[in-house]
Parts: sequence; structure tokens; C-alpha cells
Amino acid sequence: MQLQYSLVCLGYDETKGPPTFQHVISELPLPSFPYQFPEGAGIFVINGWHDLPEKCQCRLQISLAEEVLMEERFPLSGQGAFQLSLVFLEGLLFEQPGEYWISVWADDKRHAHYPLLVVDAEE
Repeated sequence: MQLQYSLVCLGYDETKGPPTFQHVISELPLPSFPYQFPEGAGIFVINGWHDLPEKCQCRLQISLAEEVLMEERFPLSGQGAFQLSLVFLEGLLFEQPGEYWISVWADDKRHAHYPLLVVDAEE
């Protein structure tokens, strides 16, 4: 099993074939803190997987200063094929600006660990 890519975006479009990721971000400016996305709004974490086993258990974590703030679990299956996993984090709460870390796990192995910088848009 191999993770080809993992990214954060604010939207995607599948109307004309394969998905087009919209507003891919590594920095997220927010207007005030604490900030909670309203109902129906949030961020997408998109992962492209190759050589999947028949079944595996995946999880996505967001942490700040080594404290896990949220965790989302989801199954994958593919038997060797490419598969896209798309996780929508609706209503996500950011208590403060900082360097948040996104970790992507399959079974007990971490496949990605990268920062999402959340900043004060007013500064």
C-alpha cells in the first residue's frame, strides 16, 4: 500500500470527469479565534492511494502541539487499484492560530504527516 499524495483543499468539482481540487491550501487564514466552520462548511483532506490491500482501516488526525484535536476513521478497500479517499471535516473548530499537523494512517502505519498553518487573517 502506498499513499501517492495527501492535500487539504476547500472544495472540489467532479462535474467534468476526474475531480478538480479547488483552493488547495497549506495556510488557512481565519477572521477570529476561536473559529468554528459553520454547518455545511469545512475543509477537505484528499488522499490518493495505490496498491491497496483487500481491506484496511484508515484514520485522519489533526493535532496541535502533539495533542490530537480530532480523529476521523474510515475503511478502504481496493485490491491493488488506485483509490481516492475524500474526508470532509465539517464544523471544524480552531481554538487558536498555530501550526496544526495532519496525519494520515493506514492500519498502524503513518503514511503522511504535514503542517497546516492556521493564521489570523486580521494581522
